[in-house]
Amino acid sequence: MSRKGVPEDVKSRVLGLHEDNVQLREQLKTVQDKLTKARTVRDVPFSTITFLLSHPVVVHQIAG
Repeated sequence: MSRKGVPEDVKSRVLGLHEDNVQLREQLKTVQDKLTKARTVRDVPFSTITFLLSHPVVVHQIAG
């Protein structure tokens, strides 16, 4: 390869791909955070029901 360096169109394309990559990584993080939050919200009621069912005294007091 000659010592002329990298052509400007290649530099521009690589920079554009880098910017797309950064944006996609940010979007992925946002979606993963939302998914984690949704799973947490979904699991809280389930955890409460599981606790109540595993502790009959509490169920009896509530029903009582």
